[in-house]
Amino acid sequence: MTKKKEHIYHAAMLDPHTSAELSIDDIVSLCDDLIEAHGD
Repeated sequence: MTKKKEHIYHAAMLDPHTSAELSIDDIVSLCDDLIEAHGD
């Protein structure tokens, strides 16, 4: 809704499974890859 990537990053970081498996940099990279793959 706000189109702010930071909100997507924060949501992914709050997921217990994601944060247990990936570093912050990896989460940001994953989110960027997903945004690129799925578009707006």
